[in-house]
Amino acid sequence: MARLILTVDLIDGLLASIISDLTGKAPAAHGHAIGDITGLQSALDAKAAGSHTHAISALSDVLTTGIAIGQILMWNGTAFQPSAVPAGDWPTITNKPTDLAGFGLSAEVTALLDNLIAAAPGSLDTLNELAAALGDDPNFAATMTAALAGKADATATTAALALKAAAAIQIIAEPACSAAERLRATGRSPWILPIRQRLRRGQMPQKQ
Repeated sequence: MARLILTVDLIDGLLASIISDLTGKAPAAHGHAIGDITGLQSALDAKAAGSHTHAISALSDVLTTGIAIGQILMWNGTAFQPSAVPAGDWPTITNKPTDLAGFGLSAEVTALLDNLIAAAPGSLDTLNELAAALGDDPNFAATMTAALAGKADATATTAALALKAAAAIQIIAEPACSAAERLRATGRSPWILPIRQRLRRGQMPQKQ
């Protein structure tokens, strides 16, 4: 019993110590005002605003002294300095992009090509295919105009055919129209129809 009492007293002393340590402590989900944190406000005051900008001359590794319109900034090994664009010496420029994506133009060029091709079929979506479809004729419009110029006028042709039809009807209607005239006017012999009709009726010509 004496040991049990001693153990309880020991536990009671530990709990009292723990309670004492927890007294005055903040909850886990607590917060603090900026002023409650030593030195935080002064550290924030020394920082730039999130929306701030810098002039290029403010960059420590960029030299802008004597820069002129039309020049570019080139790396000299320690800093960027103004330099004229190398005339016809593109291969000597180092670290240049190797494709359109490197220039940031990939999406723009793709969009322009898509708009140019639009809904053209796959067999006509290149300049070579379009040229082949036109017979590789650089003067296709003039060629077609010349070809059409050699064709008969539709209005004149229709009118001429109408006149011929009217003349043919008039010839056939004449009582004294001969077999030869009927043949020229209609393209058929006056004896063909009666013979066909007799053949359909089974009236075959008899040998004499």
